[in-house]
Amino acid sequence: MSQAGASFSDEPWGFLLSAGLARHDEVKVDGAGSPRLLMPIGSKPPRWVDGAGLAPKAGLAFRWQGKDYQAWHVPCSNAARDGRHDLELRWVIDHGEASVLIQRGLLHRPPDNVDGQTNEALHLDSLINWMVHSFQELGHTELGEEDANTSAMVRRTWKKAKETWINPKTDEPIMELIIKMAQDRHLTRALHAIGESPRRILIRVREPTSVGRVQEMDPVCIRHYAKLPGNSPVQKAGARQLLLAVQRRPSFDTLENKVAAWTMAALQKRAEAWRRKQTKVAMAGTRARAVGQLAKDSHYLLDSENLRDIKHGTLAHPASANYPLTMEPRYKLAYKAYRELLRYQKIKDDAWTWRRPLWCETVGQLINCCLLGLWPDATLSTPFYRKEADRGRWLASQASAGPFKTSWGQAYLIDSHDLETASAESLRTLLGDESSLLGSLGATGCDLALWWPDKAAVLPIWATLWTDTTDSWLSSLPRAGRALARYATQPKIPVRHIGGLLITAHSLAEKGEFSSDKSTANTVHGLRMPMHTGMLEAQEFAQVVESINGVIKASTEALFR
Repeated sequence: MSQAGASFSDEPWGFLLSAGLARHDEVKVDGAGSPRLLMPIGSKPPRWVDGAGLAPKAGLAFRWQGKDYQAWHVPCSNAARDGRHDLELRWVIDHGEASVLIQRGLLHRPPDNVDGQTNEALHLDSLINWMVHSFQELGHTELGEEDANTSAMVRRTWKKAKETWINPKTDEPIMELIIKMAQDRHLTRALHAIGESPRRILIRVREPTSVGRVQEMDPVCIRHYAKLPGNSPVQKAGARQLLLAVQRRPSFDTLENKVAAWTMAALQKRAEAWRRKQTKVAMAGTRARAVGQLAKDSHYLLDSENLRDIKHGTLAHPASANYPLTMEPRYKLAYKAYRELLRYQKIKDDAWTWRRPLWCETVGQLINCCLLGLWPDATLSTPFYRKEADRGRWLASQASAGPFKTSWGQAYLIDSHDLETASAESLRTLLGDESSLLGSLGATGCDLALWWPDKAAVLPIWATLWTDTTDSWLSSLPRAGRALARYATQPKIPVRHIGGLLITAHSLAEKGEFSSDKSTANTVHGLRMPMHTGMLEAQEFAQVVESINGVIKASTEALFR
């Protein structure tokens, strides 16, 4: 089956370098970077048949030499494997034969038994945790006076966003599920009540019973009785005067108790893992104390006489609720926590699969928050956040702040989120004018862009994940510069000033590391952030934020030099 026009590139700007790999039965790309799939508009969205489903869009739609295109993100794997491995994925556009994409050397999710904090996969895991938990902080914490809540999303102020992303409280870690549950007094009281007095049932068991206490015998007991020597019960009971009989014994091994015990075990494991990753400052806060108490309580309850023999490890997930789990208050709360824990696992799986769009959104949030500290905001815009991620994406339109008042005039931050909700008619109108900046800018593969209309200046911004262990990310800067050079020299492109800014995360980085490339007429600046950013102490984190501010200043000043 032909999937004409579809091509892959190892880098977001690959289209302008003619570096794309045309679709055929098998394509190989570099799994350490941020590859993309480019397709003509009008084609059906790509569907990944290995569990990932439909891919999210990457960057802006654009028109180039009379043809319209859209880029799409490429999924990763959420499977736990030690180290780097080639990942083979199948994808289709239409019904029929699937094509194969191989991502070489993809960094996989670390298994639970991996120890130490130097492993690249553990650093990537900490990055994903930080991103997910930051978005959850914005989606689930208490609302302020200027916030608003709907069934699917939350409207926040940029002040709250800045507090979460670049000015976090140094004495408290960011919100996540284990903190939310540790601070839920109704849940903790319910778990204590279950541990102290769990529901029980009477089960029928066969056991040797004294002759005088035999009340019930089933067919198995009767057959055993018949085989015994003797003519009377006394004779058949023998010297010990015991007969096999049915007895009723209390048992706590019920579905509701299995769910409650599994929940306690999961909370204990998650709480202990969370505490191991916290800084000394964070461990002194109220959230850390609540999590520590939850870990202790869960361990105590699971080891109690009532619950220690419950075989919660045999529980099949997801467990369907029985009457106690839906109607009895204490078990109802435990079942709610159980479902939230399973849902969080799904969120983490989704984040690992779609780590690249998740990183793009995070970079967008960091850029927005830093710009609000550098330049005045001309309007009072508000970002919108989903309560649940959609293929690694937590943002909804409106996604960007601005316009901003700068020394070079009013600047606009272009975000692809703000154009994804445009109608098909509006999109056709936008792309129909190839001389329009918004109609062509997507060819650069940028995730964001700063635009000064009065100066005909634009600064494309890319967000890439660089998960190898070399400095090869530096070689991407001149390639991005060459791509910009080709873009800027097109006869219809309305641009006089153009530069580039690359924000990447790297497993080798210990702090924010700045670099630039001036090998072309268009200077490209790059910032390599530490992949374990979310694990940094407050002072180290502040230095990373300052490095983002610094690279934004350098990029904009070079643009108008």
